[in-house]
Amino acid sequence: MNDSQLIWEAYEQGLDTHWQDGDINISLSDVLKLASEPVNTDPSQFKNLLINVSRDEKRIDNADLSYPIVVTRRGGEATKILDGQHRIVKAIKTNQPISVRYLDLDNAPVEYQQMFS
Repeated sequence: MNDSQLIWEAYEQGLDTHWQDGDINISLSDVLKLASEPVNTDPSQFKNLLINVSRDEKRIDNADLSYPIVVTRRGGEATKILDGQHRIVKAIKTNQPISVRYLDLDNAPVEYQQMFS
């Protein structure tokens, strides 16, 4: 089993993250089915997308960088972090690259474009 399959199984078994607006309900599992394969990148490029809140240092320290973050993009530009805020902060703090899976909204179903735009 390769790393992508292991990561996929971890998401499938452990996370119940979802977004709901009216009749539209999209789970993280749904997003991952459409997202790109993971690619390693510099986490500082996502710094401007971080939600401006105080974060629990313990959660940051415990964040597992082996799981990719999930980011939307439109027109080739990252637009929103769907999953992985603490992992990005940890990767920036420790100066480590981070794995990212992109959900390309330019090619996503209409309900995904509406939910994440």
